[in-house]
Amino acid sequence: MPRMAFLLMCLPLLGQVRIETWQGRWTPYRVIDDAGIERMLLKARVDLPAQTAGMTIALVDGQGRVLDQVPVAGGKARSWDHGFWVPSASHNARFRIEVRRGAEVLASRQVTVAASGVPPALPLRLDRLNRSLLARLEQREAPATIGGGADITGYLAQHDVVYQSPAPSWVEGLPLGNGDAGALVSGSQGAEMVVHLDKTDIWYNAPDGTALGRSYAGTLRLRYKSAGAFDQRLSLARAEVETRDGEFRSTARVDANRNRFEMDVDAREFEIVLERTPVTLWVDRRGGYANAERLFGSWANVMSEDKLAELRAEAAKAPTTRVDWGREGRACWFRNTAPNLSYSIVLAVHGGRVEWTQSSEGCVGRVKANGRVRIEAGLATSREARDPVARARAQLGPPARVAHLEWWRKFWSRSWIELPDKLEENLWYMGVYQQAACSRSDQAVSFFGLWHPLEHRTWYDAYVSDAQVPMIWWLCFPTNHLELLYPSHRTFGRFAAEFARYTGHEGMLVPHFFHPEWAGGLDYVTGENTHKGATSWFVMNFWWDYLYSGDREFLRDVTYPLLRLAADFFTGYLIKEADGRYHLVDSNSPEQDDTKKDNTFDWSLLRFMYRAAIQASEILQVDADLRARWRDRLDNLYPLPGDGKTVWECATVAHPYRCHPVVMFTLHPTNALDYGTQEFERARRTMEPVTRLFGFRYEDRHAAIPGFEGGVEPNGFSSGILTTNAARLGDRELYRRFLYGLIIRFHMKQNGLRALIDTRQSDDISRASLVEAANAHTVAITETLVQSWRDHVRLFGCIENRGRYRFSGLRAAPGVILEGEAVDGAVHHLKVKCVASGKVRLVWPGGEHALDCTAGAEHALVGDGTLQPASAEPRTAPCRIAIETVENMVEPLVHYPENLPFAQVVEDDYLYLGRPAKFAGSRAKPDPAAVRRLASSGRWQERQRAARLFASVDADASVLAELDRLCGDSMNVVAHTAAVSLVHLGTPEALAIADRHAARDVVPGLRREVEKARKRLHR
Repeated sequence: MPRMAFLLMCLPLLGQVRIETWQGRWTPYRVIDDAGIERMLLKARVDLPAQTAGMTIALVDGQGRVLDQVPVAGGKARSWDHGFWVPSASHNARFRIEVRRGAEVLASRQVTVAASGVPPALPLRLDRLNRSLLARLEQREAPATIGGGADITGYLAQHDVVYQSPAPSWVEGLPLGNGDAGALVSGSQGAEMVVHLDKTDIWYNAPDGTALGRSYAGTLRLRYKSAGAFDQRLSLARAEVETRDGEFRSTARVDANRNRFEMDVDAREFEIVLERTPVTLWVDRRGGYANAERLFGSWANVMSEDKLAELRAEAAKAPTTRVDWGREGRACWFRNTAPNLSYSIVLAVHGGRVEWTQSSEGCVGRVKANGRVRIEAGLATSREARDPVARARAQLGPPARVAHLEWWRKFWSRSWIELPDKLEENLWYMGVYQQAACSRSDQAVSFFGLWHPLEHRTWYDAYVSDAQVPMIWWLCFPTNHLELLYPSHRTFGRFAAEFARYTGHEGMLVPHFFHPEWAGGLDYVTGENTHKGATSWFVMNFWWDYLYSGDREFLRDVTYPLLRLAADFFTGYLIKEADGRYHLVDSNSPEQDDTKKDNTFDWSLLRFMYRAAIQASEILQVDADLRARWRDRLDNLYPLPGDGKTVWECATVAHPYRCHPVVMFTLHPTNALDYGTQEFERARRTMEPVTRLFGFRYEDRHAAIPGFEGGVEPNGFSSGILTTNAARLGDRELYRRFLYGLIIRFHMKQNGLRALIDTRQSDDISRASLVEAANAHTVAITETLVQSWRDHVRLFGCIENRGRYRFSGLRAAPGVILEGEAVDGAVHHLKVKCVASGKVRLVWPGGEHALDCTAGAEHALVGDGTLQPASAEPRTAPCRIAIETVENMVEPLVHYPENLPFAQVVEDDYLYLGRPAKFAGSRAKPDPAAVRRLASSGRWQERQRAARLFASVDADASVLAELDRLCGDSMNVVAHTAAVSLVHLGTPEALAIADRHAARDVVPGLRREVEKARKRLHR
């Protein structure tokens, strides 16, 4: 037979699953699905070829019934781990494995499944993680207030966000939301109001199944002509945006109780536009989305124009979603259809006359009125109803402002704080507001929240387990809003069944990032993760729910099964070496090179997880044999890395430049180290090298700086981790340094949200808000008042010795709600309500008390009565603070290797919470004489600051001479900064000096910094 003919005959065989290699085993893990059917997990492995497109493997019983089936993963030829959730009633059935492509059976084989030999585990009750969970949490949390709560709507008026000029783009738009639907308000004075609408369950995938991540719903524009002063206010108490633009008046809200945007408009004539353009659906499974996100702004500052032009040409060839329009009477609507879902917005106008026309923009309505006009827009997806247009229309109806305001009044009554620093206090309330506005949905929101109206967002805007996912719900616990955990519990608890299915080891391994299964998510659930400690972090919010609520039913039905899945994985994966210790290999600290064995991130999370699993098993009186194995791993875990003085990233890496400062996880969130111990002091000493400089290394971001120890990226979640741990250390000076030098200086946006800050991105994306950033910042502020340690609750642990601090309704583990007041460092009032029964020790300046709690009881420990918030005047102008004040009120931070960006576009000498009518003018350039004095300092930090500031002065001969000298500085990061400043100046003379030092390559790392700077600055 000719060779070519033989090869052609064999091609079909090369694409077949090697079914004879299939092996399966029963596991002890069980779930109870939404239909109430108990299922057991059968884990299996089979050899795959490289080409498996469209194939599934089905488990079939003797009667030919498919018990479960899984899509076959694509990729290179390999052994593939998968599993089936089999009805327990079929446990003893005869099984057959079938490989299918559509209805065609490609291969079939009778199989035998090995017994588990381990008693069944408590089942994970998926039927407790459906829509009924929301009602259960709301009912459980309703009585969890102290003194019945307080009406703080008047007090909140001082923290409204006031705009005296409109946000020119979505980046600083004012946010609204009801937890599932969101809106972002911006505009142009006297001309237009722009409202971007969003919903948590709009996730796309391409026609080939490639996950494309989150998107937004659509845009609503009101166009009008008006002259006069502009005044706009985001009321936190009412969750409304009130606008006065000359003669134009409006009040906008997202209804707290249904997915409807409402706006009351007072204008004689205006045009209303509903917009949605088709979305590009990239089809290259491997590189398509990476190309899409780059085209739409990700990594923009490290990409060439030629590459962007190439991507635009590629995008023009891709398929798109289909947008279908309709209009009738007072309403117009669209339906946007992607391969995996569709969604609709229905817009209706009440009052006056409206005439609809279709245009390239979308649907345009010309409105004429003699009085007030009410506009409403309903949102719905096919995840909620087969016909999303009908569902969106059903969201419309009579005005419901009274019910909306009552929902928010009850929400705010659960907790409040009062601080001497009103900007700090304002940031706390903005964080709590944001959480309520994006955290009541069936599908958990991702880290950009509901206020990011771009397609193809950075990092797919997916669920990322090495940092973002758990942090998105951090503030729910101390601020007493556990009812907002519903989307987190529902979404991630249900994911666990899929994680366990594809994990070849026992238990489950959570992937690095992932999407909903129905939006291409299974491609990322592979049973692999380079940051394995993320599995322990993933279950933390569930365990915290028990610690803060004492809910044993949820512990048994959901939390403990998840803890066991995590504990079982690590118990089987840890390796006992000759030193008698258990070691974790092939597991990096998040986004940190050279930390694949025994890092601090994993150490902290393993200690948390094993302690939680042991305690939970004791409470439920189950799995005593496993408990002994878990305690053995805990007691004999590899030692905390370090030199005895500080904590290291891992045993072989001391203090690298970090993307994530998770080396501080020893304190928070894991409580792996106890307060006041020797190890606690090691953590304190570790903070200095971690925060030695703040900067971005662009393409080299995961690698240490050559010849330099320490440093961290000042992104949104990192700043929250650092500030929270400064509060935990009780270091008020360090806490204020991070609060002002990081959070306010870098992350505070004019709209009160907190920015990403990643200078590789386009300016818009770099300034986009992150949910977990505001979450972590809010937790940091709360930690100055209430801290939950393993063995006690610490009150007023990081406050000034002057001023009045008051709070009510803050929550601590184990299960107590607190109210307190301290004046000039002395505690005058302290009251406790017990949510759960048990023992708790409370410690505060000058006192402590051990309390035997009975659920529902209240105890006055200091003083008596009940606190009420003070009176406050409504805010009438934007809040502002001088940049010079921010940068000089604390020890300055080292910015590396150049001036770091602000979360807001800086147009004068101030940072704003709100927007002024006019800005005072551009910031003055640094004084060259003052910079030269800094350049001669004996402190390297001041020389580095001078090297950085020289980039902002005129490049005369004296400046170039100073930078030339500093390029040879004995401290390498000073030299790097000077070289990058030369590239910033960009004159031929400056570039020649930078290139000369790069060519000499005397200072470690300088050549590389010049290469990167030339690339991103196009020099």
